[in-house]
Amino acid sequence: MYPLDDERRLESLKAILKRDATHVDRAAAALATLEGNGMPPRCLGVTQVSRHLISLEFFVESPAVHCAALTRAVHHDLAVADERVLPPTTIIAVLPVERSARPPADAEACLAELVESAVALAKDDSEASWRQATATAYFVAFHLLSSFANAALPRPLHLLEDMNDALIWQLRRHGSIKARALSEAMSCMFHSYRAATLWLCDGFSQDLATLQVELMKRLRTDLEDFANEVSAARRLSETENARR
Repeated sequence: MYPLDDERRLESLKAILKRDATHVDRAAAALATLEGNGMPPRCLGVTQVSRHLISLEFFVESPAVHCAALTRAVHHDLAVADERVLPPTTIIAVLPVERSARPPADAEACLAELVESAVALAKDDSEASWRQATATAYFVAFHLLSSFANAALPRPLHLLEDMNDALIWQLRRHGSIKARALSEAMSCMFHSYRAATLWLCDGFSQDLATLQVELMKRLRTDLEDFANEVSAARRLSETENARR
């Protein structure tokens, strides 16, 4: 989180973004919109989404509903100023300044709630719930696997922008049957996730949601087995290195 100097906001912005014109121009336009609406930002959040894409969060002293209106105003002004066909490389949102001081979330507790939610939604009697269950189950599986992979496996190639592809690459590069089986499960779950979230014109059955949730449950067990295998291999390697 970066504070913005009340007297020199634009200069603060340029310094934070390392004077990268690709991002500075859009950020400066957003700043002008906020100042023009009497809502100067107090601080700025910057997230590197991928190699070429960043997310900027301008924090203002205003409630969330008004921040949504301000975000819409920023997007409108950016649409007027930026006529390029290529997708933007700087995503911009406006948020309440109180959010910047929130403590980090309890990821483990959140994932546990999401697991319960996916199971309950899959048992519901509406297609909307089945789609939500499918998306939630993938979300859980992805975060469980990526957390482990980033801690225990080689990092993905920088050329892989898609996070799901990068995770599958990490798993398959390990070379074990357990890792490849997990990658097969993730590929299947990602396809169902896309069907549930992007293909609204096609029907979506409860069976698909049930399959996704069951894959999520089994993936958690398979991941535990794989983690034990990785730990055992690491201990063996350390023992052999110590004997040399």
